Parts: sequence; structure tokens; C-alpha cells
Amino acid sequence: MANETKTSLPAGTRPPHLITLDEVVGGAVYELAHSGWDGSCFWSESSRYLTDDAEGLPVLLPFFYEGPVPDFHWDGPNRIELSAWDEIRELAFATNEPYFTQVFDEVEAWLTEEDRRAGYFWILGI
Repeated sequence: MANETKTSLPAGTRPPHLITLDEVVGGAVYELAHSGWDGSCFWSESSRYLTDDAEGLPVLLPFFYEGPVPDFHWDGPNRIELSAWDEIRELAFATNEPYFTQVFDEVEAWLTEEDRRAGYFWILGI
């Protein structure tokens, strides 16, 4: 069952967290784009980014695959419905691992009124 997903961070690893474009220093990152993304712009200042390591999206992916987004494409655009994001958050919090709080709080703060009205945002694959 999805609520039995176990996730742990390697020792010395920061919890999953968003970074800005200025903080991207190399390597693979997933871009979180607002609902108005039309496919023509990447590396936007208004986007936020999650790394492809133990401090980024891979820690959350089991909750996507075992939950509301089983067809998440790591290498392409993914429209993430806010209701699915809420379910992913609930699955993560059900593990009782406190380190998930930061990334969900950061996404909540980053979402715009336009995203909320549209009911989704994008995660652009690496």
C-alpha cells in the first residue's frame, strides 16, 4: 500500500527543498513551473527547482508513483493537479518523517493565485 512507503535520508543529507535559478550550480534539476507555462520557456526566474539527488525530488518520487501520479515522467513535463499534490503531501506526512515539511511549505508559499485558480502546476523533467 502507498501509505506504507518508507523513505529515509542518508546521514548528513539536507531534507528535500526548493532552490531558485540562482542556486542551480549544475547537475540535473527538475523545474517547478507555474500553471501558465506554455512549453516555450525553460529556466525561468519564477520557477523553483528540485535537484535529482537525495536532497531533491527522488526522495518524493515513491509518493508520486505509488500514489496519484503513477505515470510521472522524469524526462518530460508533468501537469501536477493540486489535489494530487495534496495527496502526495498526505502520503509523505503519513511516514511521520518530519523532514518532508519544508518542501511542502515551500511549494505552498511559491504557488500563485493563478496556480490555485487553475488547480495545477508543472514539474518539468530533466
